[in-house]
Amino acid sequence: PMVVCSGLAGAPQRFSDQVIWPQDGGVEVRPNKDLRSAGYEAADGRERHLAWCEQIRLLYVACTRAESR
Repeated sequence: PMVVCSGLAGAPQRFSDQVIWPQDGGVEVRPNKDLRSAGYEAADGRERHLAWCEQIRLLYVACTRAESR
């Protein structure tokens, strides 16, 4: 079995969310690029990290699911 994964040379596109609900409760907002709530940067950093982890997980699944039929 062989897996061919294409499109790995570029970085995944990631847009910042305008509203983030952190795990510890509350809400962080960024209505525009110049205005954001006090905890928004930390919450956005965590969201970006989780999105990166999900991309790695999906790549692992894609590379390990080849089957001979």
